This record gives sequence, C-alpha cells and structure tokens, in this order.
Amino acid sequence: MAGLLDGDSPASPIARADLQRAHDLGSRARQENATDRIAAAAELQELTTSWNEHSDRSERKPSGLIYEDRETGLELPDLLSVPEVQADLTALGSQMRPHLFRSHLYDFLLDSFVTEFGTGGVCRDPLGFLMRLTVDRDANPPFEHALFADMTSRRNPGERAWLPVGPTSAPPNTGVFFQLQAATQDDVRAGKYQLVVNQFGAGGGGLFSRFSKLFGNGFRRRLASHVERSWAGVRCRELVVWTDCNTVQAECGGLLPPLSLPGEVGADEGMTLDETVLAHDPDSHTLSLFDRVGDPIGLAYLGLIPQHLLQSYVRLLAVLADPWVNGSPHSDYTLTKAYELSVNCGNDVVALPRVTDGPQGRVVTRRASWIVPTGSVPRPVTGEPDETGLAVRLDAFRRIHGIPEEVFVHQLAGAGNAFSMAADRKPMWVSLASPLSVGVLHQWLSPETSHLRLVEALPQRSLHPQRDATGCPRATEHVALLSWPKEN
Repeated sequence: MAGLLDGDSPASPIARADLQRAHDLGSRARQENATDRIAAAAELQELTTSWNEHSDRSERKPSGLIYEDRETGLELPDLLSVPEVQADLTALGSQMRPHLFRSHLYDFLLDSFVTEFGTGGVCRDPLGFLMRLTVDRDANPPFEHALFADMTSRRNPGERAWLPVGPTSAPPNTGVFFQLQAATQDDVRAGKYQLVVNQFGAGGGGLFSRFSKLFGNGFRRRLASHVERSWAGVRCRELVVWTDCNTVQAECGGLLPPLSLPGEVGADEGMTLDETVLAHDPDSHTLSLFDRVGDPIGLAYLGLIPQHLLQSYVRLLAVLADPWVNGSPHSDYTLTKAYELSVNCGNDVVALPRVTDGPQGRVVTRRASWIVPTGSVPRPVTGEPDETGLAVRLDAFRRIHGIPEEVFVHQLAGAGNAFSMAADRKPMWVSLASPLSVGVLHQWLSPETSHLRLVEALPQRSLHPQRDATGCPRATEHVALLSWPKEN
C-alpha cells in the first residue's frame, strides 16, 4: 500500500510513512528476539490506533492487526513413539467414542431439505437453500431448538452416536489437548508419567493448519494425509472462510483445493459453491455435496475460528462438513461441566476429587477442584495496617479446605444457570499465598459471579518434563487427532 502512494498523497487518509513503518516492523519480526518483537507489536498498536477513525462507523473494528506463531528451538519428543502414551490415547478414545454424536443441527438441515425437495431430492442452488434457513438477527426457533438439543444430549447421546453421515461429512473425530506430568523425559519414556486431559477440539486438522507454512512442506504433507485418510476415497476440498478473519486465519488456508464462498478470494483449482449440488440419499438418510459431474465432495473446514462461532449459512455448511459434537466427560474443561458444577453452587465450599483412569491412575480426566462462594475467599479489610492479616486468613482458608497454594480460578454464574458461566471464561492463575495475587483476583471478578471453581495446577510446577537449553522447565501442551471410520 505504501508503494502505491506518491509521497504523502492527500488522497490517502493514512500517511505513506506510517504505512511503510508498519510494513518494516512486520517484515523484520521473524529476525528479532522476543523482547524486540514485543516492542514492535507495541509500536504497531500505537501507530495504527488512529486508522480506525477513517473507516465506516458500521464496520466491525479489528481486535488486532498482528498475530504471530513462532517455531521453537527445543527438542520436542515424538510422544506416540512411547508405547504407554499411544496406549493411553487409544484407550481414552475408546471411552470417548460413545459420547461423539451427530449434531441436531445436521438433523435440522436434513429435515428442512427433505421438506423442500423431497426424499432423494436434489438442490442446484445450495447457497439459496442454506440462506433461507439462517436469516441473520431474526428468530429461528428450529435452529435454536437444535442447539439446545445438542447441549442436553451431551449427558446421554445414546443412539445418536452411531447415526450415519454422507461422503461430504467428516467421520467421527476429535482433537485431544493434553499435558504430561513427569520429573524427566526419561521418566516419560519409561511410562512413569501422568497424562492430564485438558479439553477437546475438532479432529479434522484445523488445530494444526495454522502451522503448515511455518513448518514447511513435510508437515503440510502429513496434515494433508490425515485429511485424506478421514475422507477415504473422496476428493476433498477446503471450506475457506476468510471474510471474518484476522491474520492467523489467513495462515490456515491453502492446504487443499478450496470450495470458495461468495465474497471470498478465488484460488487456483478453486470451486465455488454455485458449482455444486446438494442431494439427499434416501438409503442412508444423509445429505452430501456433489460437483456438476456427480462426484461427491469431501468438505474439510480447517479454519482457526471454531465452527460454532461461524455465522449465517456458513455455520450450516460447516455442520455439513463436520457434524459431530463431543459430549465426552473425560476432560477438565470447565465450560462443558457447567451443568454438573452448578449443583454444587451453594453456601459451602465443596471439594471435588481428582478423577483418574488407566494403569496406576496414569490418565487424569479431571483435576481436583473446589467450588467456592465468592464471599468465602478472604479479602483485604479496611483499616488493616498491612497485608499480614490477609495472608494469615488466606493460609487458614486454604488449609481448612485442603486447597493448594497455586490454583487456576474460573468464574461460575452460579446455581440455576445450567449451561452458563460468567462473561470471562478464561481462567486466572492465583497464588493463595500472595495477598497481592488474591487482590487482583477480587478486582477481576464479574459482579454476576456468585461462585468460583478453584482448580489444582496440574502438572505441578516442578513436574514439567520439557526443559530448555538452560535446564528450566517449559510448560508444553500436546494435541493428538483421533478419528473413527464412518458407520455403515
């Protein structure tokens, strides 16, 4: 953009020098150390603050202009080469599979299609059909009922776990986020560790697509092979959604030939949604996209934005691509446990034990935690001469309830809000041995928050097996992609 301007052209609302400076800061980022990159990001933020003043008031303002992933010089082990780790993930997958179920949104899509086009029907305008089902900012009771049914089905999916999908859709899949607790990497290789399951994500490959350019062609081939195995025998296309994106979303594209949506940038080997047909299979009672020749299209959504955050008709297209909901209880993700946690939101502190599975309790599917009324956490007292009194009260509170010094705190919306949490869903690290840390906690709490979930820090600080070149521990989270063959 700077190159298109002739000096400080009055036609441009942003000076050429500012555009050039922004370009220079970004282009040099990969060669700088961490301190200089942070300084560059701060300068970019200050430099670009006024740029929004020139945009249309109805436009959505970007939350940030720069997002950067970085490679590491650490030697990271291949955990799947450890037989115990592979066995633990396989066993975990077997436990999870009955909890992976076909979304009611897929049913909504399917029933709407059969109502309009009949059993075995064909739609040559998929865009028009999908847009008729999702009118922005308008009430849509069938759509909302399907969302609610997905939430309630998490507790007992039953036969929904085995419902079929067509060749366009991904097979049952999930991504498992986990950490290992062990003293050393030698202990990991000897099977002396605990595998702590953090949460689940989609298993189609979108968790890794943002790294495909960073790690090069070898990594890209491995990721593409995973996608091809998931849609065995079907030519796959990538569902590209860039119209609501930041710079990291752009890093996710280009792994497969795209299926482009209206308003998206075209690409080589690209196909538009207008070049497809949507058809119902009366034998399996499923929906699939086909090209004009009649070949099925495997549709892979590899974007970073979770598909439940996609808007309008794109949300339904993403449901067609991957219609699976993971209702498995075998993770320690607070949001999906809000329903069961809410029954413990009373007047007392409730301790919930750590849950383990596998040989020697090696797999941790839930950390120990405590449901605490916000008023129970000691706070500073007006007129107290120093922090000593608060420190003594915090220590007594912690010891009475068996709470460790170091915890992660989640805000809960309280009893009666089965699927709800307070607005800030990310946890905060808190040291109950530090009056300053607890003071920050009280400032962070939302007024609507009645209860907290205090969670043990696991892996413990001293039991992160990954070490850097100086021997200092590095917290490392791993992700494994699991998928199962489609049901016949």
